[in-house]
Order: sequence, then C-alpha cells, then structure tokens
Amino acid sequence: MKNLIKKLGLAVLVLLGILCSNKIMAQDEATEATSDKIEANLIAVYNNVNGTARDISARLTKKEGKKWLPVQDVELVLYLNSTDEAGLIAKVKTNHKGDAVFVLNQSTLFNQVKDAAGVYVFTVQLRNQKEFDDADAELNISESKMELAFTEDADVKTATAIFSVYNEKKELVPLKDAQVKFYVQRTYSLFPLSESAIATDDAGIASLEVPAGIAGNEKGVINIIARLEENETYGAVISKQDKNWGLPVTMDEAAASRTLWGSRANAPLVLVIGVNAILIGIWGVVGYIIFLLFEVYYLGTEFGVHHKNKHKHKH
Repeated sequence: MKNLIKKLGLAVLVLLGILCSNKIMAQDEATEATSDKIEANLIAVYNNVNGTARDISARLTKKEGKKWLPVQDVELVLYLNSTDEAGLIAKVKTNHKGDAVFVLNQSTLFNQVKDAAGVYVFTVQLRNQKEFDDADAELNISESKMELAFTEDADVKTATAIFSVYNEKKELVPLKDAQVKFYVQRTYSLFPLSESAIATDDAGIASLEVPAGIAGNEKGVINIIARLEENETYGAVISKQDKNWGLPVTMDEAAASRTLWGSRANAPLVLVIGVNAILIGIWGVVGYIIFLLFEVYYLGTEFGVHHKNKHKHKH
C-alpha cells in the first residue's frame, strides 16, 4: 500500500512538472512573438499659423541599429478629446519621410468644438501593425495668439512679436518668458535672424532688429516669421507677414538663357537635340539586333522542321 501511494505521488509530481514546463514554453513563445515586433517612435506637434491654419504633424520612425529611420506608408489615426469613434478626426498614411499631416481646418469635428480660448486633447495612435508595436503621442493644447508688429526709425527696422494666452475667464493676457525665434522665409528653408530665441517680457513682447541687406524678391519683399518653438502647452505658434525690407533681386537674364553654363532646363537646343538623337540611335541599334536574333531563331526553327520532314519522306 505504501509503495502504491509513493508511485501515485511520483506520478502526480511528474504530471505537474510536465504542465509547468508546457506553460513556461508557451509563455516563452508568446514573449518571442511579441519581441519580433520593431520598436516605433511616434511624435506629434500642434501647429497654429496666424491663428487661422491649424494642423497636427506627426512623424513615425523605427530603430535599426543605432539609427532611427523614417517609416513610410503606415496608417496613423488622430483623435480629439476621446479615443473612440466619436473622437475620430482622420486617418493618414506616412510619406517617405515618415511624416503624416492632419489638417484640422478640414475636420468637421474640430470645427464644431473649435473655440478661440479652447483646450484640446489630441491623440495620434499607431495600432494593429504586424511589424511595429503600438504607439501613442498625446498633446494637451491650449489656444494662444501671436501677433507681429513692425516699426521703422531711420535705418533701424524692428520686428515685434506679441504673445498672449487665455486665462480662466477666457481673457487674453500676455505671457512672460515665452521663447520666440525670428526667421525669414527662404525658398527651401527658414533663415534665422538670431542665434537663440528671445524671451518675451511682462507685456508678452519680444523684439528684434531686422538686419539690412537681406535679399528679397524683385520688389524687395521678404516674409518675416515669428515662431514659438514647439511648446508642450501651446504647440508651435507661428505668425508670418510680408514686409518690403529686403533688397530687390532680379533674375539674371544670362542665367535664364540657353547656355552651356545655364541650368539643365536652359541647355542649348542643339545640345538637347543632339543628345536625344544619339540616345535614339543607340536604342534603335539595340532593337535592330534583337530583331535579327529573333529572325535567326525563326529561320533555324523552320529549317529544322523542313529537314525533319524531308528525312521522313526519304524513309
């Protein structure tokens, strides 16, 4: 009897050991399946331009080695105030830079809740991707206002940014120590007018003397920009305005004419025609050679069939 009890106890222990090992293996497999996904980094910025154009720009990157690389053609979803169907604003796929832009002015939901003194909670989500882990980027944004003013005294030209926020009574009040940077819009980028940001004073004012000699268009107009850099509470707040404080720049007719040293679009017609004629000739020869090869193949095939039939006829 004692031997039977011992055997039964041993059998139970073995069975428990097998069950525990299976459970551990299943957990390991689940962990491995989860760890197969790539870590993704999702960031979002609220942009407020001149108090009229508003958007959320999101960027998705993945880690490969020590580098973060952009992720293309992946769907991101933007929600407002709630992460359910009622708060859905839009779904946008990332471009080749990993960027997705949600234009809020085109959203019916945002236009319904928009308020000059509004407070919003935006959530950008990455969900249900085979390759990537889920990711979120949340923005708690309070509306604000940036204005640009200009003064000119003799040879001194000054750009002034006035930055204000809304208090609990929804009244505009100046914000001190907001970091404002000034730029001039160039063709492909922004040209900074100062090395570092300028803090607003008690009146919410940040001023900068605009240097002389900045190249403008043919009328000397430059686009001056005041920007509150990506603030956690207010986002990126931008105010821009044209001002004829630049140097008039006219197009060089020589550079626009068809010369060897001109741009590719202004290459001499003789050169364009000559190069294209050479390319057409080369491809024509290649095509003719391919045609001859097919001719040889078909002639060989016909000769083989004819020879075979003739051989059968003799027999």
